[in-house]
Order: sequence, then C-alpha cells, then structure tokens
Amino acid sequence: MASSAPRPSAPPRRPSSSSSRVRRLVGHWVHGWALTRRAPAPVRVPHGHRLDVGVSGHRVRHVLPDARRAAELSRALSAPDSWLKVCGPREETLAALDPRWRVGEPEYLMCVELSPVPAPVPEPYVYRLNRGGAHHRGRALTPEGTAAASALMSTHEGSAVFDKVITEPEHRGHGLARAVMNALGRTARAQGVYTGLLVATEDGRGLYEHLGWEVVCEVTPAHLSR
Repeated sequence: MASSAPRPSAPPRRPSSSSSRVRRLVGHWVHGWALTRRAPAPVRVPHGHRLDVGVSGHRVRHVLPDARRAAELSRALSAPDSWLKVCGPREETLAALDPRWRVGEPEYLMCVELSPVPAPVPEPYVYRLNRGGAHHRGRALTPEGTAAASALMSTHEGSAVFDKVITEPEHRGHGLARAVMNALGRTARAQGVYTGLLVATEDGRGLYEHLGWEVVCEVTPAHLSR
C-alpha cells in the first residue's frame, strides 16, 4: 500500500521580540494609568505616548518605550512640570537626558498572570469594590468603615493596570494589599483579562517579585521643574 504524501507543515511561528513585547505592554500600561487617574486618553506620538495630565506639578507626561529619542525630546521640551518616563536600561536614559532634567529613583514595569485562586481579605476587614466603566477601586475596610488598604485597577486591551496600591501604616502586615489586588485581579479575569501590569518603586519591586510578578523593563522618571 502506497504511503500518502506527507502533509505540508505550517511555517514556524516567530516569537515576538523582546522590544515588541515591551512596546505592547508599555502601551497597555499608559492607557490603563490614564484610566485609573481619570486623565485624558494618551496621544500616540513619534517618541511614544503623550498624556496631558493637567494637574499641579504634573502638566504633561511623555512615556518612551526606549531611550532612542530621549536625548532629542529632553532638549526640545521646556515647559515646567513636564515629566518623562523612559523605559529600558537606566544607564542609557541617564546618558541621553539633557542636564536640566531632575532624575528620580529607579522604577520597574512589572507583569503577572492574574491568579484565579481567591486570597480573601482577613477578618475583621471586609472587601468593597466600586466600579465605573473600566475603572475599579478595591478597598479593605475596618469594622468602623475606614479604608485600611486600597488599590485602583483599570483594564485595557487584555491587561489590568494597577495603581495607587496603599496600605495604611497601622494596618500593615496583614496581607491586605495583596488581598485587594487579588480581588481586583479576579474581577479582571471575569472580564476575560488575564495579565496584570504595574510600575513599582525599588522597594516595591522585591515585594511584587515575592508575589510572582516579573520585571518587564526598568523605567526612569525625570521631571522638568520650575
């Protein structure tokens, strides 16, 4: 019996490059951050994204997915209370920035697969969720109704962006922020969103890594003060 002709194999899938992944996640984070802060939607520009935040001390924010245009942009901008968030190796950003810019402490764009496993807020605290469209606010409340911990979360194109994760000092050590973020993450999963994103400080990085988050890239903030 003659053997059948071999079936043509599908061409191998090319994995997305690291830079394209960073660009995609940076774009999701920028849009989610604007939603959590109730700021105008970001504007796509040649160097990345511009957000017209329009609040005291934070007039405009430019987010660059890499440092290639950081030198050109940092020389061109002159308006006080402008901010840059440059993604990529910090040393590249520092070498590119005009000396007028005041550079902040290192930050990190981080991501995680949102867990479907509940991590309830411990008693006697209770969890409360407020939502408005893509904007969500989760809180752990004391029996008296005051907020012990809270976090914001907004969804954009398959990513849940977390922001302003806060535990009041007198309520730390009970896992409240973790429980609030877990609850928000399960809300996102119920909407078909499975990736979590946030930008962490140097201190926060270790905590989030302990919870399973991974660093996508470094982020260097810089501010043009008055």
